[in-house]
Amino acid sequence: MVEYEELLSYTNKFRKLEELPKNSYIEIHSKTLPKFRKDLIYLYHGIPSHYGMDFSRISWYYVPHIAYEIEFSESERIFDYCSFGFWSPFKRFDQIRKLKGSKKLVMSFNYLISDDKFIKDQCKKRLSYPLNIICNTPLVSSKNLKGLIKLKCAMLRLFNVKVIIKDYIPYEELVRELSECKAFVFFQETDAPSSGSMRLAAAFGVPVYAKDNLRAKDSQVIRYKRLNEINQLPKDKINIDDGLDYIISLIQYTS
Repeated sequence: MVEYEELLSYTNKFRKLEELPKNSYIEIHSKTLPKFRKDLIYLYHGIPSHYGMDFSRISWYYVPHIAYEIEFSESERIFDYCSFGFWSPFKRFDQIRKLKGSKKLVMSFNYLISDDKFIKDQCKKRLSYPLNIICNTPLVSSKNLKGLIKLKCAMLRLFNVKVIIKDYIPYEELVRELSECKAFVFFQETDAPSSGSMRLAAAFGVPVYAKDNLRAKDSQVIRYKRLNEINQLPKDKINIDDGLDYIISLIQYTS
């Protein structure tokens, strides 16, 4: 069993997939990865074949997300809406600016899913002029991309959004930041499987809203089709039940 402190040291020490020790466990949150290593063990929250992924040459296990039970100190809930998670284009974090009220965005940048080609491709696809000039230089690296993401987040502050971005946010700090939230909103447009972020958000005992898709359904959160519907939706607290509901949702969606 890996202790929390040991896990932290691993997270801070290893920045590239090839640096991980043999037989390390890797949790996959994406439908695409730049490369695999045969000497690692992969954990996936969906059915690979449904997403066009070939896991036949690697060791992997299907692992449903769990419901979280957390302890946190009650603090003043000063943000009307929050969103958080690892930065990824399909999560569309920039949509938070469209919500009325005070907002917070808490993001991490995951080095382990990125190599230079992957970073450059994402940079070209997602970051618009004049930033795409930077994407075409040989200086693009994970650190540079992080800088570009920070620049986009700085622009969000113009829309009354508090933005926090780090390479890795320790668990206690993440819980502390999120305990200030009155509600959570997720904007993912994807058919990718289970969302750990939605399940963690539900543990804070506040409403959790998400774009209507498989992730929102299996997390049992309040689903919206259009962002402007949120004010008319219920403000129920979410109580995620692990197990059967998750499996049924997954089977219905992939059948």
